[in-house]
Amino acid sequence: MEVRQQHLENTIHTAATAEQIWRVWTDVNNWTSWDPHALEAKLKGEFVDGSSIYYKPKDAPAGDNALSGVVPNKQWITTSSTPFGKLVFTHTITDNGASRAVTEHMDANGLIAPLFKRIWAKKRVIAGEEILSALVAKAATIE
Repeated sequence: MEVRQQHLENTIHTAATAEQIWRVWTDVNNWTSWDPHALEAKLKGEFVDGSSIYYKPKDAPAGDNALSGVVPNKQWITTSSTPFGKLVFTHTITDNGASRAVTEHMDANGLIAPLFKRIWAKKRVIAGEEILSALVAKAATIE
C-alpha cells in the first residue's frame, strides 16, 4: 500500500511574546474576530489533549479536529480525519530571543494528499500566510 503525503509550511516572525500568541491561539471561540478565513470556530472542552475544535473555513468543508500535542506557549496539533485520509496541522512557537517564529505545518496523508495538492494547496499556502499575519497582529495588541 502506497502512503501519499503532501506537506505545506508557513512561518512568520514577530516581536509578540509566546504568551500573547498563545492567548490568541487558544481563544478558539473568538478566532472569527481575527482569522480572515474562519467562518466559525468552537472549542469543545478545554484547550487540552483529547478535546476538539470545530472549524469552518472559507472555501473548504467544516469539521471537527482532534486536539493533541498541547504544550502551553509552544505547540498544539489538530488532526482532521476524512474518508480519504488525514489532515494534520502542527502549530509551533519558537523563541529566538528578541523574536518568535510562529509556524503552521500541514500534512495531508492518504488518498487526500494528491487531491489536496491539486485543488487546495496553493490557496492553503496563501491562507496560512494571511492567518499567521492576522494572528501576530492580534497578539501584538494583547497586554
